[in-house]
Amino acid sequence: MKTKLQLATLGGGCFWCIEAIYGQIKGVKKVVSGYSGGRAPGRPTYREANL
Repeated sequence: MKTKLQLATLGGGCFWCIEAIYGQIKGVKKVVSGYSGGRAPGRPTYREANL
């Protein structure tokens, strides 16, 4: 049986807290934290995004 994966993009405040909760849900294969918007170009680090 081949499993079909789906992608969900969710937003929240402190994403480390959200990441920990979603990672415990049955059926969730991967959780990745990131940023939305902001002024730093590319893929900023936590420090760069909060300047």
